[in-house]
Amino acid sequence: MEIQLTLQHIGMQLDDTKKTFYTERKELQPDPEMLGQLVEDFRDELDKLDSQVRSLRCGLQRMEDSLEVIELSEA
Repeated sequence: MEIQLTLQHIGMQLDDTKKTFYTERKELQPDPEMLGQLVEDFRDELDKLDSQVRSLRCGLQRMEDSLEVIELSEA
């Protein structure tokens, strides 16, 4: 009798543990507002990088043009 009660008690504890485990492991759903803000921030950073790349290309083009002028004047 005592063994049976102990086994039942262990069974209830296992059930409680299983319920707790599965309820605590629910997948978190992403917050749409947070995702929207992340996308907006990402786009802003891409715009900044795009602007920097354009600026670097313009600077590189000016340097190439200057080198061509120097080469022509030396020739």
